[in-house]
Amino acid sequence: MEDLFSILIAVGAIYGFYRWFNSTASPTNSASAVRQADVQALRTLFPQVDNAALVYDLMQTRSIERTAENVLRRGRLAAPPSGFSLPSHLIVEPLTETAPINSNSNSASASGTPSTKTNKNLIEKYNLENRDVDSIQVDKGWAATTGERDKQLKERKAKMILDARKKLIEKKKREVL
Repeated sequence: MEDLFSILIAVGAIYGFYRWFNSTASPTNSASAVRQADVQALRTLFPQVDNAALVYDLMQTRSIERTAENVLRRGRLAAPPSGFSLPSHLIVEPLTETAPINSNSNSASASGTPSTKTNKNLIEKYNLENRDVDSIQVDKGWAATTGERDKQLKERKAKMILDARKKLIEKKKREVL
């Protein structure tokens, strides 16, 4: 009787381990656990990573954080096995980048003459050609209105750009001497 009891416990333990190992390796269970929102979030963060690799890693890790960590640590994800097929509910469209609309590109195309210089340096972009670092006075407080705060922000930007330009010129002068 004691032998029968110990055999039943051993068989039950083996059965439990068998079920446990097979349930974690089942691809159907893990595919249903992956949500399209998770794939979309990872796709937004890592557009350079293949969609199938993202889904496969999500199925393996079952965690957005772990998959993101894998991408950040390795720089890429391992390719899924050759027999892996992407579930239809997890297909995410590739991201498309929208180009920012530039006011000068619209005016140039409206007048019929194309813009010849698209790459501007910061001095030209912020119209700082005729300004000097010492001429810019930056207030050290919080303005009352949004218009004044915008003006302060623009002045701070201009001062930082001109400071950086001045430091670069001084550095080049020291290199020449």
